[in-house]
Amino acid sequence: MMLPKVSRLPNGHTRVELNIDGECVSWLKIVPMTIRAGSAQIRMDGIADVGTREEHRMKGCSRCVLNAAIDHMTGGDAAVSMLYGISNFYHKFGYATSGPEHYILFTNLDDDVPADWTSRPFSLEDLGDVRSIYDTATSAATGTAIRHPESEVWSKLATSIESSDDACHVIVGSDGIAHAYVWLAHWCYSVEKLRRQFSDALIIGEAVADSPIAADALLAACKQLAIDRNVKRVLLASPPDCHVANAAMRQDSRFISDFDACGGSMIRVLDVKRLLDSLVPEIKVHLENINPAYTGTLTFNTDIGNAAIVIEHDDVIVQDAKPNPDNPVIEIPQAELGRLALGVFTPTDIMERLASPPDTNTSKLVQQLFPLRHPHMYLPDRF
Repeated sequence: MMLPKVSRLPNGHTRVELNIDGECVSWLKIVPMTIRAGSAQIRMDGIADVGTREEHRMKGCSRCVLNAAIDHMTGGDAAVSMLYGISNFYHKFGYATSGPEHYILFTNLDDDVPADWTSRPFSLEDLGDVRSIYDTATSAATGTAIRHPESEVWSKLATSIESSDDACHVIVGSDGIAHAYVWLAHWCYSVEKLRRQFSDALIIGEAVADSPIAADALLAACKQLAIDRNVKRVLLASPPDCHVANAAMRQDSRFISDFDACGGSMIRVLDVKRLLDSLVPEIKVHLENINPAYTGTLTFNTDIGNAAIVIEHDDVIVQDAKPNPDNPVIEIPQAELGRLALGVFTPTDIMERLASPPDTNTSKLVQQLFPLRHPHMYLPDRF
């Protein structure tokens, strides 16, 4: 079989395609992004638009293209790769589920916008405020995309005023400043899937607030949008550790965590050292809570390579792993390391499931450095 062709696209994406007799028979796209893990920033390459012509399926074409893509990404600067995949396929290429989908469902629409707060349609003049709200609300989140001012998502929002299905509303406080926004974003494929699954609900593509009271006003605005559209339920995708979710917990609401054993949101590590190095800012944050202070080297050995975290007083560096019987070593598959980095499962569960679980002290250190999180990428960023 011929080697796939790798080409850079004008928008910064990369296309990998397999051609047979001059015809493209299998393809995918690599989407470069940066995601957050608390105070850390992780370079991530997303896999999107995977496809194979029907007459060429079950012939190894997709495998050839995916392996070529992984080789290409490994040679780049990304630490991890992620995708939203069908069940029971992408694990063959080292990907593992990276957490559930988080939804909040409302059936009681009886709610009023708090006094001195108003909801109004988004205008282009609001774009800077909306970007600021997103940046503030996601500054310590995990799994959220870092959006640059000229990103495709913000460009999409700028055109949302042209379609009622994509409409956005800003929530304005008594100070005259927008502190939250509600974006239907029905152009998004992930939203469209939810519209088919919850056909009797108004699907909110993105709902973000920068404070608790702003979140209260946001939820009231969501419910009013549903009433205006003669819809009896509201569903929004939101992680359970943000202002919007906290506001929902004070109301009649239902939280849905939709897990997929081998599909959905998935992750694989591309380079162990790059991943650990990107996590240094967040590791330093958690070291401040360790008493007594820890000094030493923690080595991670994986199936794709090894690296060590060296902790000396208040400094943390990542280096190549060097054999030393005095240093704790964690033998861990790369996908489990990816899950540990994003806090997909409790670190205790991850450690205890390893073929050779570390000793109690090492496991406790890992628990302190890699806490449970709720990774979530907002729907408009999905690739």
